[in-house]
Amino acid sequence: MKNLKIFFIFLINFFFITNLKANTINSIDIDAYIDEIGNAHITEVWDANLTQGTEGYRPFSGMGNRVISNFSVSDESERAYEVLDTWDINKSFSEKSYKCGYNKTYDGIELCFGISKYGHKTYILKYDISNFVTEYTDIEGIYFKFINFDQDIGSVKIKVHSDIPFSVDNSKIWAFGYEGTDIFEDGNIVLDSNGTLYSDEYMTLLVRFENNIFKTDNLSDSSFDDVYDEAFYDVPEEEWHDDDVDEWHDFKDASFGE
Repeated sequence: MKNLKIFFIFLINFFFITNLKANTINSIDIDAYIDEIGNAHITEVWDANLTQGTEGYRPFSGMGNRVISNFSVSDESERAYEVLDTWDINKSFSEKSYKCGYNKTYDGIELCFGISKYGHKTYILKYDISNFVTEYTDIEGIYFKFINFDQDIGSVKIKVHSDIPFSVDNSKIWAFGYEGTDIFEDGNIVLDSNGTLYSDEYMTLLVRFENNIFKTDNLSDSSFDDVYDEAFYDVPEEEWHDDDVDEWHDFKDASFGE
């Protein structure tokens, strides 16, 4: 009986220690500035506690004709990471340290960087996305999945802005996949998880601009109405932000005669 008790104590301690060793992302803050031709210039600040592994990565999928470029990473020491032409996920901890690069996947791309040092870390990721704004057959808009991780994140906040302030006067916004908020704040579009973004959640933004305020040459054969219908067809109803949906349905019925 004594040996059995010791064995159970060992199992409990092992489980506790294993959980302690799990990497955690405390928060991600994203700043997305859209320039006059509709490209996005993005800065992300990650706050993390890391005890294992060799790299961090930022996944993207379903990018369409969007292209990510000018990727760079620095950390709390303000050290700029070396950008590699190719990224080998099988390299060792030391080989990845203070380096970053692109890893192509079957459905998209990952922005990768070496953990470089265990403990409490801050990473600053910067990159550009071309064709971020689309000119549809009727109006300009954005439909983009910002966050889709396979792990819990303590909190996520996304700020989208441009030289032209966004407001209810020139934009309509919807967000999907999480329990938080999507609002206009001081000329910005702000998405906030308002707490933990769980591994089965994501953060997607849909924007309709009431006027063509960008000089984008990213043209689509679809209307915004088509994109809206596709967005809500793909998303389960429980993931809608209902007030925005009802408001858009009223607007859509009045404007398009449906």
